[in-house]
Amino acid sequence: AITTIDSSSVIVDKTTGKVVTEIGKPAPAPAPTVAKPAVTPLAVAVIAVGAIAGSAYYLMRKK
Repeated sequence: AITTIDSSSVIVDKTTGKVVTEIGKPAPAPAPTVAKPAVTPLAVAVIAVGAIAGSAYYLMRKK
């Protein structure tokens, strides 16, 4: 009992419950690490925008 998820090559073996990219081969471990760099610049941008908006609001309130 093997079911495919999405249109990607990720396959879940229902008997073991483990994710396999190819039948019989377990999914590679570095997969979660690839997703991190895409999130980090977004998080940095959100924090930067928040800091700029916060300091601008603070300066406006001061006057």
